[in-house]
Amino acid sequence: MTQDTDIDVRVLSDRLPDTVRPLHYTVRVRPLIHGDQTMNGSVDIYLEVTRPTANITIHVAKMFILVKDIELVSGPGDTGGPIPRITHYTTDPDLNMFTAHLTREVRAGRKLRYFIPYVATISNWGEGFFVVSYDDDGVKRKLLTSMHQPSSARQAFPCLDEPHLKASFMLQVARDTNMTAISNMPLVNTTPMKSEPGWVIDSFQKTPPMSTYNLMLVVSSFDHVEVNNKPGLPIRVWGRPGVLNETAVLQEVVVDLLNYMEEYTGIPFPLPKLDLALIPADTGAAFEGWGLIQYYSDKDQTYLPGRDDDHKRNKIALLTAHELAHQWFGNLVTPRWWSHIWLSEGFATYYQYLAGMHVLPGERFVREGPIRMLHMILDVDSRPFSHPVQLPEAQKMIEYQIFDSIEYHKSAALIQMMNHFLTPNTFTKGIRSYLKAHQYGSAGQDDLWVQLTQAGHGDGTLATHLNVSTIMNTWTTKTGYPVVKVVRAPSGTSATLYQERFIVVVGNRTHDRHANKWWIPLTFTTQAAPNFTDTRVKLWMQDTENQMTLRPLPSKDQWVIFNLQSTGFYRVNYDDNNWRLLTQQLLTNHTVIHVINRAQLIDDALELALAGELDYKVALNVSSYLAQEEDELPWRAFIKNAERVEEMLKKSPAFGALKKYILSLMVPMYSKFGSVSENILEVQTKHSELVKLACSLDHPDCVHLATSLYSQWMNNQGNITAIPLVLREAVFCTAIAHGGEAEWDFAWRQYMLTTDHQYKYQLLKAMGCRREHAAKAGTSETIGGFRNDVSVGTEDGTETGTEGGTETKQHFENHDAWDTITSRWHHLSHMLGEDKIGVEKLVMAATQSFNTRLDIQKLKMFRDAHRDDPSVVRASDSALRRVAHNMAWRERYSSVVRVVSECCVGVAPGSSEHEHSGLPAERALLVSTILIWGIGKVLRDI
Repeated sequence: MTQDTDIDVRVLSDRLPDTVRPLHYTVRVRPLIHGDQTMNGSVDIYLEVTRPTANITIHVAKMFILVKDIELVSGPGDTGGPIPRITHYTTDPDLNMFTAHLTREVRAGRKLRYFIPYVATISNWGEGFFVVSYDDDGVKRKLLTSMHQPSSARQAFPCLDEPHLKASFMLQVARDTNMTAISNMPLVNTTPMKSEPGWVIDSFQKTPPMSTYNLMLVVSSFDHVEVNNKPGLPIRVWGRPGVLNETAVLQEVVVDLLNYMEEYTGIPFPLPKLDLALIPADTGAAFEGWGLIQYYSDKDQTYLPGRDDDHKRNKIALLTAHELAHQWFGNLVTPRWWSHIWLSEGFATYYQYLAGMHVLPGERFVREGPIRMLHMILDVDSRPFSHPVQLPEAQKMIEYQIFDSIEYHKSAALIQMMNHFLTPNTFTKGIRSYLKAHQYGSAGQDDLWVQLTQAGHGDGTLATHLNVSTIMNTWTTKTGYPVVKVVRAPSGTSATLYQERFIVVVGNRTHDRHANKWWIPLTFTTQAAPNFTDTRVKLWMQDTENQMTLRPLPSKDQWVIFNLQSTGFYRVNYDDNNWRLLTQQLLTNHTVIHVINRAQLIDDALELALAGELDYKVALNVSSYLAQEEDELPWRAFIKNAERVEEMLKKSPAFGALKKYILSLMVPMYSKFGSVSENILEVQTKHSELVKLACSLDHPDCVHLATSLYSQWMNNQGNITAIPLVLREAVFCTAIAHGGEAEWDFAWRQYMLTTDHQYKYQLLKAMGCRREHAAKAGTSETIGGFRNDVSVGTEDGTETGTEGGTETKQHFENHDAWDTITSRWHHLSHMLGEDKIGVEKLVMAATQSFNTRLDIQKLKMFRDAHRDDPSVVRASDSALRRVAHNMAWRERYSSVVRVVSECCVGVAPGSSEHEHSGLPAERALLVSTILIWGIGKVLRDI
């Protein structure tokens, strides 16, 4: 930042001083979108002095402040006389703080108007106000959009850029007459800009109090469509004309979801209109701007029957549900500080599924979403380097730390747990009270606990000697989660329950598993009277208890099962006899046990074995019933865990034994439902994961089917309708893996011809399925073809990077790919630009299967060579932690080989059989990741 008056640089505290608070902003901007991408602006900040002060500190970043034109005067309603003049200014560039020093103190209660003119730089990346370049049916265009969360509003206008400092806003935007501006609130008027032909000024209505990160602006050449089936609330969808024609699903679900959220919260949508802007940017999924939701990948929100499958329709609904939930959780009631961000992201994630199930009640993908999410986050949170949901408020916030799966998915799972132990009706009552008590303000988790406790006591669902704070602070302020060990007495009629932290230890490092204790809501049922629907708490295990005794239970020949329908955020381990009884039940009649608990048993057993807390023989025996399992949820749990085992064994002779074991479970079910072509609807709705698994393991029937369908597609001149929608990725990958140059070239031509976003993504992933000899050459050719002027700001720029916030796991068959990446890092880093997350994902993806000391040396050399790049250092350190974990597991994998070989398949560990096949099909090779960043460059002759 450059100044034109006396400035000295000094370090200030991380947080703004609590001496003033904003009441209102009037922001005026003129973005030169088609010029030099600067923005002329000014802001009036109306302040109230809260403590006597002789200086005023605000946030500014990446802008030129015209300090000679700054004004500090009395504001409306102030009666205290003249305001002291400003003597000089100081800045803290590291913390983006700008301080005006006064001749004397201003007393508390004074009202000020602080006028600041400035010139800002408009970025090409997703921070502040930024420009997106795109193609509109062959016409090159630009637009201006916005992304201020968590701390980029200060790049758009001078402000007090902390979430709890809410104020009202009035926005005035100068624009070309051939463009349109939309913001949070409706347009008031448009007036010609004096002495500037072709320019006008749009003025928007005053907003309710909101955080600085919520000020939204889009200036574009978009068209729009009206959504007319929400009386009293104008809803418009904005985007490119060709995109708007395919938004019928979005238009339908937005109204249904709004109605659901209004009914659930008891609070009507707080603003007078709602706009949905479909931005062709690929800088993320979406953002919940109050009254203006922005989707940053427009094609992801389009749907055409016959081209797109139900999965895409469901994703449109879930993403929209997430952003609409934010209109209440995040916008109406804002987390007090970023350490409380789970109060926004956790609730939005929770309600995306709750609302989604209401709007799409018959969709299994939506219904089972919370369980898939639970299994994923239990895995993530078992790592030693996890962190609490509630971060220390004094801790310096870093974006990648606060917007991760812990804040989104663990917090959503904890909310689900509260919903069950309080009961849904009581929980809803407490949530409504919380929103009403803090609407248009900010809150912390203690504010939520108060309202939920009052609701629980009032309804009698929470004992009066308990409070939600006592229970939930053990879950939100501590890292990790517990495993409950159930050890039954020899008679079986009683059990001793133990709790300790479940953690997968890396290498020889030791961790105190008993340092943390939780208040655990225990639910269970028995073989004598199985009841999986009553998920109310039977008893609590307190955070002061290392163990407790439970009685009465049935005799030793009948099983018990805990954590009904996985409503608690913990794992369960049993004594060997109870595991044996549960395994017998699964083999005899698995449907007696609820499908969610069947998936839980598989996930818990295999994760416990991974952590060394359960013999792999026991864990694999639990899975042995899967040959009879027709529901995909237990299969998904098994596949997720099998991937990790396969990762370590894939390059060893033992992989043949593992492959045969998995096929022994999978083939009976695959054979039962027969040919895809004969039972296409059944496969699409129930068995797609098994088909993908069969093809990934080179099952002959599946390979024949995939290659036949692919051949029909090639002979049909690219008519894709011959391949079932739900199986396209598996068919593409299998056919390319078992084919030659013709199959790969055809996929590349289709990729270059199509403009469909999802179709491109499927093809790119599939092109990475080439076997090792092809992948090695293709990767080198691809990276070698990089152009220095290629950037990621293209329509397909970051597809393999993120999806709704979760990490895409790419898989690499050989280390030649890593060597090629490191040798071409200059080109890659140029293409990635400011995408720090993209750097981390590329490094993590490229080292997915690293598990030797040589791999560690390679990573350290790469990190040391790029010490000046913090994103590379951070990514390398993360990768090194995972490699250490992989090495530790690999050293003890012999027990898995023994169990699989001797107990389940009968293939000797020393077998010479060695397979190349990957698991599962959708984990592509490096070439797909590289291709996706090389859009527009013809990388090979076709």
